[in-house]
Amino acid sequence: MHARAPTCTCAQVGFSRDGMVKAVDMRLFSAAGNSMDLSGPVMDRAILHSDNCYTVPHMRLVGKLCKTNQSSNTAYRGFGGPQVWAGVCVGVCGATISNN
Repeated sequence: MHARAPTCTCAQVGFSRDGMVKAVDMRLFSAAGNSMDLSGPVMDRAILHSDNCYTVPHMRLVGKLCKTNQSSNTAYRGFGGPQVWAGVCVGVCGATISNN
C-alpha cells in the first residue's frame, strides 16, 4: 500500500524455466477517496505503463477504483506510474523469482 496514492496490487506471474517473465495476471486496487477526481486517468496510466520497458507475451490487467470515506487522492507527479512499477516489478516479480 502506497502512502501518497494508496494502491494495492495482487498479481500472479508466470516464468519460463530460464527465468523469463511469460505471463502476468494483475489486479490493481486504488483508494480513490470520496470523489472520482482524476482517479480514472491515474488508473488508466498505471495499467498502460504496467509492462514498463519489458515485453510480456501474456498480460491480463484489471484496475478497480475504490470509493472510501477519506479525502480524494488527486494525481501527483507520477500520475499512476510509480504505483504499478513498485507493485509489479519490484514487489511481485522480485519476490517470486527469489522464492524459486
